[in-house]
Amino acid sequence: MNYYRSLLLPGLTTPEQTGNVIKVSLTQLYKENHFPGGFRHAEGEYDKIDTNSGDLTHFNGNETIVRGNQAAYELVYHGGLIKND
Repeated sequence: MNYYRSLLLPGLTTPEQTGNVIKVSLTQLYKENHFPGGFRHAEGEYDKIDTNSGDLTHFNGNETIVRGNQAAYELVYHGGLIKND
């Protein structure tokens, strides 16, 4: 898997707040065994939205953290199986 992330509006969130939202959201995602696939999770005043396509053999997606009506953080990712035996 490869990914690129960016704080879009640093004044709207901090790396620490973003990291906490991601940690809590991923914990919930794994509990629901929800990878890959669209996933949305609200955490306080933040909304984490993950959209993607494909399956474990080949996928790509986008993760956005929104505060209010503004996107504060974005992560773009892609990946898949390198070898299938």
